[in-house]
Amino acid sequence: MLERNQSESKGPELAEGPSFVSSSYFVYLVLCKNKSIYTGITNNPKRRFSEHSTGKGGKHTKMYPAVEILRTEEYKTKTEALKREKQIKGWRREKKINLIKYGHPSGVQN
Repeated sequence: MLERNQSESKGPELAEGPSFVSSSYFVYLVLCKNKSIYTGITNNPKRRFSEHSTGKGGKHTKMYPAVEILRTEEYKTKTEALKREKQIKGWRREKKINLIKYGHPSGVQN
């Protein structure tokens, strides 16, 4: 498993119950069964993780189910979340791991 800075990761505990819907949007990174890191957005991290872990999520997570939420970031608007998702999806794995571990992509601990 990847080590991560627990204070940076908000984890699935943000969403309470299956009917929880937030007015915020979240960018999330999940670890998949094949050790890949999947990035997406949602307004309900707990529900979306459940979908990804049971093969009901995106195309990638149907083939390689999610096994762990590695990081979530909260945004006020869908536009902000989509912009951040696109940025992270353009990164190589090393930058994503640094973001998970240190809270930023440079790999230097603050």
